Amino acid sequence: MASHNDLGKYGESLAKNYLLGQGFSVLHSNWKHASCEIDIIASKANKLHFIEIKTRRSTAYGFPEESIDKKKFLRIQKAAEQFLYQNGQWKWVQYDVLSILIDKNDVTGRSLIIFSLAFATIGFIVSASLVFYLKNAFRHYPFWLSVVLKMLLTFALFILIAFVMLAGYSVFGQEGTLNEFADDFYRNVFLSRAFMIFMFDLAVMTLLTIIMLEVVDKYGPGGFWGMMRGKYVKPRIENRIFIFLDMNNATTIAEKLGHTKYFRLLRDFFAEITIPLLANGGEIYQYVGDEVVLSWKSTPLNKQRSFKFLRQAFFLLKRREAKFMKRYGICPTFKAGIHSGEVTAGVIGIVKKDLVYSGDTLNTAARIRSKCHELEETFVVSEGFLHEFSTPFAYKVNEIGEMELKGRTEKEKLFSVIFE
Repeated sequence: MASHNDLGKYGESLAKNYLLGQGFSVLHSNWKHASCEIDIIASKANKLHFIEIKTRRSTAYGFPEESIDKKKFLRIQKAAEQFLYQNGQWKWVQYDVLSILIDKNDVTGRSLIIFSLAFATIGFIVSASLVFYLKNAFRHYPFWLSVVLKMLLTFALFILIAFVMLAGYSVFGQEGTLNEFADDFYRNVFLSRAFMIFMFDLAVMTLLTIIMLEVVDKYGPGGFWGMMRGKYVKPRIENRIFIFLDMNNATTIAEKLGHTKYFRLLRDFFAEITIPLLANGGEIYQYVGDEVVLSWKSTPLNKQRSFKFLRQAFFLLKRREAKFMKRYGICPTFKAGIHSGEVTAGVIGIVKKDLVYSGDTLNTAARIRSKCHELEETFVVSEGFLHEFSTPFAYKVNEIGEMELKGRTEKEKLFSVIFE
């Protein structure tokens, strides 16, 4: 709309120069009565001319004069009658349309700058809504329906933002009324071919953004960009932290709730613990039944973060107890085994590619998690994890002793973790 108003001003400027060159006397420009307006009132040879200026860059939407319908003419006529009532000396009156086609190269760059800024602002707001608000919306719906609903909301948001921004520009920048703008917006913007093309472009970009977000969710925040950079095309050695976490009494709960309701419980359970996971920079490596494998790069800071994750997830589930009790009649709890060490990371698969970690570190972490039930401990960590690690405040680490782990010849010293 900003581009449209600038084009209109430019056209009116050309029209004035043309009329003066043809011997007209320009009496008024943009003469208004109530909500009606006449672009130019001019005179020549004792005849008064009420002139409507229509300017376009091309005939793609028809010739400029074709945009004047009966409703528009009646508004011009209403204003003209008021002018004649105030200026009754004119005996000869004529209504004219001055149609102007402008080469796109003749239009000043100001309209392009304004349009670009408006487009960037709208794009930023729509993209932010997709990423931060609509990303997890409708996640319980089928994928196709979720995409359709997100695109409809994006379309509505775009219309609303465009209308508000352009209305402000029209009302405050052009000294028009909101009613005038609404009518002009519907006829000259919303129903225009250019707007339909723009909406098609928006739909394509929105669909690509939604698909991109789904792909990023598939590989996780860090895994996707690593895959894009080809980081794991060749196997590489990494030092990583792994937490094997699963729900307590999963078999008993599944028998009580039934398969469908139990699956919904699992989904809500994993959704809740994802919040503190992301807050502490962790990644979801894989889901296996009622178990989830989490990972961080092994650094002293990330060891602290992994401990914080366990504490935050533990107390978050306690705060969500009422919600789970209402939906399922039970509040899930979990146990976890923690270990760190070297693994080999790389992409495996032809038909379905995935990032895979392999090595004794994962086997050890899985065995430690299985020891939680045997030792009647909620959280068990290895001595290897505690290397170069300072226990943070509000955590208590107690030595359990050296334990044999299935599949390993060497014993591993284990420790329990308690939140104070």
